[in-house]
Order: sequence, then C-alpha cells, then structure tokens
Amino acid sequence: MAAISQITRRRLEIQGFVGVEERTLAETAPWLRLAFALCTVLAAAGTVLASPMLLWTLVPVAALAAAFPVHPFDLLYNYGLRYLTGTGPLPKRGAPSRFACGVGAVWLIAMGWAFQSGAIVTGYPRGNAYVCGPARQHDRHLHPFAHLQDHVRLSTENGERQGLTRRSTGRGKLRPS
Repeated sequence: MAAISQITRRRLEIQGFVGVEERTLAETAPWLRLAFALCTVLAAAGTVLASPMLLWTLVPVAALAAAFPVHPFDLLYNYGLRYLTGTGPLPKRGAPSRFACGVGAVWLIAMGWAFQSGAIVTGYPRGNAYVCGPARQHDRHLHPFAHLQDHVRLSTENGERQGLTRRSTGRGKLRPS
C-alpha cells in the first residue's frame, strides 16, 4: 500500500484522525470522504428540489454523526464496501469532524425550515453555502481566517513566535512586526 503524503496526513489530523497508524490512513484515506460525499449529494438534491423532507431526513444522520465517533454512512463502508475493496474498517472520527457534523445538523434544520415555510429565497443560498462551502475549503480567499496564515509566522530555526502589531492601514489588518 502506498504511503500518504505529509500534507494529506496533516489534513487528516486536523479533521481529528490523530494517533491512527500510517498504514491504516493510507488504506482508508480515500474512503473517509464517502460519508461527507453522500451527505453533500443528498443535501444538493434536497436544495435543488427545494425538498424539506429530504433535508429533514439528513438531520438525524448529521446529529448521530456529531454524537458518535462513527458516522452513520461510515457503516455502509465498514459493513459492506470494505469487503469489496479488501481494506480495513475506517478509523473513528475525532472531535473536529464531529463538530462539523453538529454544525451541519443545525444548518440542515435551517434549510429544511426555510423550504418548508416557503422562504425559498432564504433556502437556496443556505443550501448553496452548505453544498458548495466544503468544496471551496482550499480556496484561501474564501476562508474567513485565511489572512491569519499570512500574518502569523513561526520561526523554524528557534521555534519562537513572531509578534503581531496593528499598523495603520486603514483596514485594521494585522501585520508581522
């Protein structure tokens, strides 16, 4: 089995897959996206069809994913697909992934309510943000905290953190001192 890159490893650790063996991650990394891909496809269908029932159906799935370390859609892989692929079970999801599912459950409730109450003008933008937001996560300009990466520098030589100062730029942005 091929090893995963350091970038992929870091991204998986950010999602909460900490302390998982390299071999396990290399084997299952592509399948870790399955649960979120299924949720995204179903939420996209619910948004396009303006179907509150489809969105309400996803709420308990997201809530269970937030409450337990195994996403309900991971069970499809663990008890079915992995036997076809010849790979091991998916590792348990950590707090960051579970928190995202909790936020997703709240977002799905808002979307379902919007479509059910006839507020389509509110429902479509919320659905678009829910479905397209994760697809844009690597677009740094769209991430609300991306600018901090430009201003916080870690010195690799001595491990000291450089300070930040507010310079008068008219916009109140932080600049390295």
